[in-house]
Amino acid sequence: MKKITALWMVLFALCDAKLIEMTQKQKEDLGIDVAMPTLVEFMQYGPFNGRIVKEHKDIEALSFAYEGIVEEIYVKKNQPIEAGDKLLALASQELLTLQSEYLNALEALEQAQKNLQRDEKLLTGGIISQKRFLESQKEEKKCANTVALLRERLYVGGLDTQALSELKQTRLPKKQVTLYAPFAGVVEEIHVVKGEKAIQAQKLITFVRHGALYVTFEVPLEVAAHISYGDVCSLGTNEASIVSVAKSVSLNSQSVEVRALLNSRDYRVNQIVALRVRKSIPSGYRVKKSAVVFYQNKPYIFVAKKEGFESVSVVIVSESQEHYTIDAPIYPHDAIATKATSALLGAMEGEDE
Repeated sequence: MKKITALWMVLFALCDAKLIEMTQKQKEDLGIDVAMPTLVEFMQYGPFNGRIVKEHKDIEALSFAYEGIVEEIYVKKNQPIEAGDKLLALASQELLTLQSEYLNALEALEQAQKNLQRDEKLLTGGIISQKRFLESQKEEKKCANTVALLRERLYVGGLDTQALSELKQTRLPKKQVTLYAPFAGVVEEIHVVKGEKAIQAQKLITFVRHGALYVTFEVPLEVAAHISYGDVCSLGTNEASIVSVAKSVSLNSQSVEVRALLNSRDYRVNQIVALRVRKSIPSGYRVKKSAVVFYQNKPYIFVAKKEGFESVSVVIVSESQEHYTIDAPIYPHDAIATKATSALLGAMEGEDE
């Protein structure tokens, strides 16, 4: 008992904001086991029963996320359009600046990755300290997050996956961006003229989608909390993209209505179908419930390091009887504590005392 108490005192003394330092013998005495997390690329919810519905007139407005000058308009009022048709082109200094920031962030990430690979070899050879390696690792994660954020802003600004790939390869920003029709329909109104300066989020073109098919279904309240606009529904070989999640809850069933746009017309109105919702997780892992602790009402895991364990804040996406699925800023090869995590939690609590 005295031996364990002494170990607890060591833990409290050595624990800093993130790293809990301890020797291999201390790990063994406390009975701490580690295991690799299981990578989870997406979560699947369901099955749910859905009903096929049709909206005869669905009006959509096209806008641009940044300021820009309208340089080309490729369509006319009442013109039929197909998904992927060119609608108009804009020149945007704001978008040009954002591309330059993205390229600078890419260069910083590439350098951070090289530094991390170098420091990993130096750490293995005992040339640098664990602290130096952790600093390189944190810098690499920081740069990766910056690149992801800027890539998302460029995507919102009209650069699709192909355009982003070309930008990454050529490293040449483009001042002009072309906006395309997201689906088939008819141009109802053009709200700008060539040469006009369009302000941020201004309505540019209004078009009508005819004959679109949707599937509506209800999900439990606890599931609704995890799904959002753009998530994919699987209906056998076909798919549907979620376009709305109701904000109101049915008092009788404690469920929420969801609507998704089908990518196929091979259904009849009011047909009942079975479907599942697939939710992508940027950095998802499945871990044993014993690996997760709660500190100040927030979930944490402990990642094994050479000098001890690092506490990492996570988000719980779902749970089963024995496992949590978490969203965590870790690597697949990281080993995490799965047994005697209460000892590590005690070290975290002791730091604040």
